[in-house]
Amino acid sequence: MAIPTLPTFSAGEILTSSVMNDVSTLGNYQGLFHIKTQTVGSGVSSVTVTGAFSSDFENYLIVDSGGTSSVDGPYRLTFGASAAFYYWALIYASFLGGAVNNSAGNAQASWDFAGGSATRNGLIEVNNPFLATNTEIRSRVRYGTVYGNNVGIHAVSSSFTSFTLTAGAGTMTGGTIRVYGYRKSL
Repeated sequence: MAIPTLPTFSAGEILTSSVMNDVSTLGNYQGLFHIKTQTVGSGVSSVTVTGAFSSDFENYLIVDSGGTSSVDGPYRLTFGASAAFYYWALIYASFLGGAVNNSAGNAQASWDFAGGSATRNGLIEVNNPFLATNTEIRSRVRYGTVYGNNVGIHAVSSSFTSFTLTAGAGTMTGGTIRVYGYRKSL
C-alpha cells in the first residue's frame, strides 16, 4: 500500500475547515506524532521530561539516543513522583552466546532496565500513562554484551504527565530524549 502524499499549500492561502477536515484530501494519517524533545545535560544522574503525556494520546514511544553514560549499564524509568509498584520481567542473553537468562522485579521503586549502554540507547513503549489505570511498559535493553526485552506494568491508578530516566550508576551526558504519541484512528 502506498503512503499518500500530503497536499501542498501556498503562503497566504485560505484553508477552510472543509479542506482541513476532509480525510480523503489529507489522508488517514496515522502513526507517530512528535510531542517533545528533551536535551540531556552534562554529567547528570537523571533527566525528567515534563509535558510528555496528555489526553491527546493513549500510547507513546520514548526514544533515547545520541548520548553517553559514564558507566556501561542499564537505566531506570519512573512516572511522575511515583516510586512504587513497578513490575517487570526481563528476558536477556549475551551477544557472546550462552544461555538465555531472565530477571524480574516485583513491586519495585522503578522500572529497571528501561535502556542502557555507554552509548545510550533506549526504546520504551508506554500504554495509558495519562489514564488513571495501570500503565503497561515495554523496553528494549542493551548494554555491554547483553541484549534483552523487558515487559510489565506500573500498577498505580494515577494519571502522569512526566517521566524520569535515571542512570543505574554513574552519569549521563548529551543526547536527546524524544517522545512520540501513537495517533488514534480517525
